[in-house]
Amino acid sequence: MRVYPIKEKSTWLKVKNYLREYCKVSNIHGVRYLAARRSNIERLTWTFFILLSMCCCTFMIYKIWQKYENNPIVINFSSKQLSVYDVPFPAVTICPESKSSSLTFNYSDVYYKIRSQIKVSDEKFKVFHYMYLLCDEFDTLKLNISKTVDEDFFATIKEFHPNLTEVCYFQGRECVNVTFDAILTKEGICYSFNTLHPNDIYKEDVIFYQHIFSSYDQRTSDFNVDTGYAPNTGILTYPRRPYASGVQFGFLLNLIDLSLQTDAMCTSFSRGFKVLIHSPLEVPRFDNHYFQVSYNKVAMVAVQPEVVTTSNEVKKIHPEKRECYLGNEKSLKYFRTYTHSNCLLECITNFTLTECGCVSYFMPRTNNTKICGTGSRKCILRAEENMIREEIENKYFKKRTTQCDCKSSCNNWQYTTERSEAEYDLNKMLMTIFKEAPLEYIKFKIFHHMYLLCDDFDSLELNISKTVNDDFFTVISQLQPDISLECAFQNTECKNGTFTSILTKDGICYSFNILNLNDIYREDVMFHPDISSTYNQESDFNVDTGYAPDAGVFTYPKRPYTSGYQYGFVLFLADLSVETDALCSSFNQGFNVYIHNPLELPRFGNSYFHISYKKHSMVAIQPEVVITSDEVKKFHPEKRKCYLGSERPLKYFRTYTQSNCFLECLTNYTLITCGCVAYYMPRTNNTKICGTGSKKCMDKAEENMISEEMANKYFKKRITKCDCKPSCNNWQYITEMSEDEFDVKKRLAFKFKEPLLEDTDAKFSVMAIFFKREQFMALERAELYSVFDFISNFGGLLGLFIGFSLLSLVEILYFFTLRIFYNNRLFGGWSNSV
Repeated sequence: MRVYPIKEKSTWLKVKNYLREYCKVSNIHGVRYLAARRSNIERLTWTFFILLSMCCCTFMIYKIWQKYENNPIVINFSSKQLSVYDVPFPAVTICPESKSSSLTFNYSDVYYKIRSQIKVSDEKFKVFHYMYLLCDEFDTLKLNISKTVDEDFFATIKEFHPNLTEVCYFQGRECVNVTFDAILTKEGICYSFNTLHPNDIYKEDVIFYQHIFSSYDQRTSDFNVDTGYAPNTGILTYPRRPYASGVQFGFLLNLIDLSLQTDAMCTSFSRGFKVLIHSPLEVPRFDNHYFQVSYNKVAMVAVQPEVVTTSNEVKKIHPEKRECYLGNEKSLKYFRTYTHSNCLLECITNFTLTECGCVSYFMPRTNNTKICGTGSRKCILRAEENMIREEIENKYFKKRTTQCDCKSSCNNWQYTTERSEAEYDLNKMLMTIFKEAPLEYIKFKIFHHMYLLCDDFDSLELNISKTVNDDFFTVISQLQPDISLECAFQNTECKNGTFTSILTKDGICYSFNILNLNDIYREDVMFHPDISSTYNQESDFNVDTGYAPDAGVFTYPKRPYTSGYQYGFVLFLADLSVETDALCSSFNQGFNVYIHNPLELPRFGNSYFHISYKKHSMVAIQPEVVITSDEVKKFHPEKRKCYLGSERPLKYFRTYTQSNCFLECLTNYTLITCGCVAYYMPRTNNTKICGTGSKKCMDKAEENMISEEMANKYFKKRITKCDCKPSCNNWQYITEMSEDEFDVKKRLAFKFKEPLLEDTDAKFSVMAIFFKREQFMALERAELYSVFDFISNFGGLLGLFIGFSLLSLVEILYFFTLRIFYNNRLFGGWSNSV
């Protein structure tokens, strides 16, 4: 018998057998069919589908990688609501348009003498040289002027700068002397509120003129650009932060220019002040943006913070990829903290120093750096142009790397503003204050009532009752100004009863499209019938579901057909009062206007704008609507952090809104602290009304409420009585306002070819309110992670790391239940190998 040696299998055969073995046990779908002894067509079919699946998977992975590499960051709305208490109050920097008074130094006279080649003294020429850097020149004088200035430049501009005095209030309290600080900007010597001390902004080796900045009250900053306020900082912080929103918790500034004669040549075309709202951590730069406040005007500025934060995951990404810098990530030469604005100012400083060998007087510098004079003006402008050109070439044409590299700050905030103006006659008001007149008893009683409404400049030391009777409402109703209201809505003239008279903190006001007070208040809430008018009409609107499907076009509250002026609300206002009492009014002359939700009472302490007499105001509004999905409605209120309209019952109001809740909470605090409530607050039949003698107590009650709310929210000290979460479904209106002159007497005289209304002192205004756009985007509170999202992510991770799927779970259940049962019956044991 011949024995043949066993041939060793070829390498290819070994690989083939090994791959067949892998395919039999592989968990990859479809691979096992490649190792099965089936027809070639079946195996080719599975090979095609497996390769197709792998190609699609590779393509999708490539697209995902591209997205990760090119756009790793997205800016979206945070799921967490921030309070104004979380961000600093903005720094407010004010620069007078006038740079010099002609009584201290006649800049215009010296200018024209030099232009006419008339000799001036060396001392005057030196001062002119310094002031020429600040003043707006109309042409370039051909002078042999030095390219640098000495350190006494700062003493000179301080000596000749306008004589200003300011009185300010912050959070309802008068500012102390160190609150308003002098600062050097491109506009000269300006004054800033809530800006950090230069030692906290600049590094140690940066010098600044100490005599200008001597008014600063230096403290250790409680704020970090990346982490915000420290948890244990409390309420009194540096930089300051607001307790709450509203006019009474804002910053009120009364600016008086005491310069007897402004030098017209050393000023811009405008007369008044330039105002810049900016971050307290930045040096103000007026070449970016600002607004103006004219003399004899009251400016109302509502600010809204826009905050961008960066997640911890994004912070780990390289700055070139995330395209932003953290506060301590990019070291600046002159500044302690990186911000985009500080970086740009440092960059232009470096360009100016490189090109001109000096820097402008307002730029940061070290001890050995020269200060550019008038002779370097063209060089300074050229340096700025070169910097901008290089930045553009680097950004769009990728030609070279510039010296700047000023990316955005990863954590930054800015403030958007809404502004309105009114006339301000201080002289008339002061004359009224100091006029003496005897007071009889009956006049004193009326004065007692009106004192609650009028703006008082000082507290009169009088023995005044702490409460008032119901005749208070009769008195203020009889003495209210004679106001005529005529309007058109949707191109249709308004009917009688369109306006609802209503009591607010500002006295008797008139409201259009507010719900009937019987629909706002509960049955046992009292309001005076002579003031607060009511009418019988059933509301078609629900705060959670909106308008009823069958409500039709003519609804209550009213809704617009479409956007545009002709489908808006046009109001003709006439103040027919013969003479307005200057003392019983605010600084403003005209009307305060508050746009609000029809389901809630107006609270003018929050925000409003002003319409002056003889003005035509155009107010374009854009709604901001937040709705809540059905899934989120099932969450507990503490988890979703909002209340539905009927979810939290209020004592005085039928429907829950955050504004109504705050008003009710303030009412409760006032009642507990003072034993009475303010005249405009909701009350029941047996509740007393606070008089003038309770004014300080009411202010104290409001302060207690706010401090307890802050302590509960930020320091977790105790549970307050308010618990005023936002409404789950709410809307507010963003306004854009413009105005022009409106002279009704002249217009009527031109129309009817004869003088009309010439013998009346009536004051007229026109206001038009309309929707800016026909459509808008609504925000929705939705589940960030639903149960299905959790299962999908959980299953995806299990599949990625251990190849586990739902069928794998079925397989486990099968092996440990049904298979064991049948193995016992067929093979007499758990396993078929037994």
